[in-house]
Amino acid sequence: MVILAGIIVSCSEDENNSTVSIPVIESLNIQENTIQLGDSIYFDAKLTDAACPLSTLEVELTLNNVVLNRKSIRTKGNSVKLENTSLFVPFLPNIATGDEFKVNFTLINVDGNETKEQKTIRAVRPDLPETLYLVLSDKSVIELYANPEDPYIYKSTESNYPSMFSAKIATSEDLAEAEYIWNAGANDNTAAIGDRFGSDAKFSYNDWMVKKIIFDAFSFTFDKEGSNLVVKINDIRLVASGDYLYTNIELIKGNEYEIQGIENLQQAYNRDFFEYNQGTGKCKFIGESGKWDVYYSLAYNYLWINRMSDIAPAAYWIIGAGLSSAPRWHTDFNSLGWSLNDVKQIAYMRSLGSGKYQACVYLSEQVAWGFDIQISGNRGWNVINYTEDSLTGDTEGIIVHPRTMADIVMGDGYIPGYFRITLDTSQGMDKIKVNLERLP
Repeated sequence: MVILAGIIVSCSEDENNSTVSIPVIESLNIQENTIQLGDSIYFDAKLTDAACPLSTLEVELTLNNVVLNRKSIRTKGNSVKLENTSLFVPFLPNIATGDEFKVNFTLINVDGNETKEQKTIRAVRPDLPETLYLVLSDKSVIELYANPEDPYIYKSTESNYPSMFSAKIATSEDLAEAEYIWNAGANDNTAAIGDRFGSDAKFSYNDWMVKKIIFDAFSFTFDKEGSNLVVKINDIRLVASGDYLYTNIELIKGNEYEIQGIENLQQAYNRDFFEYNQGTGKCKFIGESGKWDVYYSLAYNYLWINRMSDIAPAAYWIIGAGLSSAPRWHTDFNSLGWSLNDVKQIAYMRSLGSGKYQACVYLSEQVAWGFDIQISGNRGWNVINYTEDSLTGDTEGIIVHPRTMADIVMGDGYIPGYFRITLDTSQGMDKIKVNLERLP
């Protein structure tokens, strides 16, 4: 053991008369006094220790005492000259132009003795374009525009947006051409600078009807404009899904349900599936017991109930233009054409038994050429063929268009309104009846 102790290398003299060698930073120069986020600092240095070999130069970039990046540079011998050595400055949130970075240099020799020096450099934020692009996971794109009063804030135009989606934020619609791309941050609704191969950021505002999407290019966070809704059927909460609040719920025929969160429920409830109790403010379910899809739109204050997978003979569908299940017409519907998938543009005809089906719809004269509807057995183009004799009830101004596979259309003298339409197939598909009852 005595022999081993005698061969330990040291840059000091014996314990009783030691001379500690301290390394020296003879010169240190950062090439610029400002640095753009996302670029690199370059520095030159001359480092010496006449008595003891050098070990490492530790370099740290800090802001408000938080380390943003660090680098360890191996040094050998008693003298080292560094030229054009770089340290990357990440493009991080919440760093403003003019903020002071501290660059801390620590020179260490093989004995562990060290010397320190600090430099200051000011941050410069990159210039971003006036438009950023949300590139969603399905490759669709939403444009975000800079606010002239606060150029860090980017907003979409007003529309109906999903309350949850995944996307990259980029300075170009083509990710391969984008100078900056934001990927997923540490949490939902946060982002971080990355690349086109990184994970998508998560926009998540459950229970919101989102009208505008907002991205803050200073804090790298999402926000939104819209309406926060809490709508419940008993204790079951409807959650935001596209343009609607939605749930799939077990409903029992004859049971009363408390529907919370809708201001004017008497206008909003679905007449085909509920009866409204004026005294209790509750709705009795009159459809068949089972699992049902329920959709609510704040914009149109209406509850749609259906099973989108149902086909005849379980149910029939009214499709076309100029119709809505909501009992009041909205000008938004004027420009809507035929759709097979949007609940506000189709009507579910629930089974009443014995080959009969019903749906309540508003038929409007405000669309081009007036309303034009068909009844489909499969929510598609497998439609019923009927004649003028098929129509019964309140048919003033309502006719069958004189052609094969005829549509039911608006005729002369039509007064727009809300109708209960009943389809009767009990006598066979070649003798179907369509009864229209005008509702108040």
